[in-house]
Amino acid sequence: MKYRLTTAPGAQITAREVVAWHDAQGASLGTTAGFLADLDATFRLLKTAPLACRVDDRFGLRRAHLHRFPYIVWFEVDDRTATVLALTHDRMSDESVAERLRAD
Repeated sequence: MKYRLTTAPGAQITAREVVAWHDAQGASLGTTAGFLADLDATFRLLKTAPLACRVDDRFGLRRAHLHRFPYIVWFEVDDRTATVLALTHDRMSDESVAERLRAD
């Protein structure tokens, strides 16, 4: 079954911030392109098999880890829609993640 993917505005902003950070660090275009490709691969997973991602009991949301970059996509699934709520660094504290999820 194919799922529709929607993204909360806060998650879109965070992805732009990650790209801007890599650019500001002088990271090569390969690094920025690699992040975007990794994010796109994760989004493709959410479109095809979002229920394969486990529910994080701390927040009651599903999470998908990017493969090459240390970020987590937080999302929920309702009927045939997967909604991305936030993108966080995997080293963020639980409190910071909770704050980001509330803000989005």
